[in-house]
Amino acid sequence: MQSVFLSTTLLSWILLFNPVSAWYGVVTFYRDTKFRGPKFPWGITQTQRCYNLGCFNDKASSVKWEGLPTTGKFNGQARIAFFTGKECTGDSRDWPTDGVINDKEGNYPMDFPLDGINDAISSFMIWETSKKDTNGQDLPCPWGINSRIQSQQSTFLLLLVVFAPVWATDIWFYDDDDYDKHKTFKRFNFGTAQRCYNIADCFNNKASSASWINAPKEAWLTFYDDEECRGTQYASRSTPSGEMKFAPVGLGNKISSFMQWEYSTFPLKGFVDICNDAAILAVNATANTTNASNATDNSTMDATISFY
Repeated sequence: MQSVFLSTTLLSWILLFNPVSAWYGVVTFYRDTKFRGPKFPWGITQTQRCYNLGCFNDKASSVKWEGLPTTGKFNGQARIAFFTGKECTGDSRDWPTDGVINDKEGNYPMDFPLDGINDAISSFMIWETSKKDTNGQDLPCPWGINSRIQSQQSTFLLLLVVFAPVWATDIWFYDDDDYDKHKTFKRFNFGTAQRCYNIADCFNNKASSASWINAPKEAWLTFYDDEECRGTQYASRSTPSGEMKFAPVGLGNKISSFMQWEYSTFPLKGFVDICNDAAILAVNATANTTNASNATDNSTMDATISFY
């Protein structure tokens, strides 16, 4: 994940005169064969890193990719490997990252049933120098989050339709930077860039890490240690999905607001207290109970789901 830790002014100059030079690729999983049905795009920037499909576990029937490194130590090639187990374990299938299979360009795996891994993929990795995950693990959203949400659909699906935008970024804040140990996390769903979202009223100075999915490919996710997107900031270009830990940059348990940059580093579309001004859907994952309150300003088109 490529990140920066700079002042707004300096970062603005970097955006204009020094575009990101590291590679950036997208791996897109499809629910059905032949690249059909709901899809799950995943932006990545590292090889030798295991990417866990927490939000799309055991759902993929086909996959394609773009922008990945093509050279490596496997007969001069890099390869992309898909695993049936979490953390890049279990059975695997791998293909060259240049998409040339059987001498045909753009010949991506379109039929996982034929490969014996249909609805069975849990993680993947780009093999460049070895088959080891020397760059660690990535989990942009908790395991089973989709099933927990779907189990509550009869209660609050209509509210999600009313308050969620047509496209939206999902972001999770965690109270621990070890995803296996965190006790509390909050999920926010928002669809407006250049708007500052304050979290001081519900998760102020509690976040040790964050992860996200469905962010626009051209966006930056930026986090601040003060309300109204002021103070020290940390920005990440890892989209549409990614993660970050705040302690290494001196922001552990200090985050008070965040913003999605697309064409500016300023909150040109105003400020929102996402804890109070949005539709808040509280879900108790252990008791399977839900509570919802109406939005005080429907024009913001934001929704918040909190898991305890």
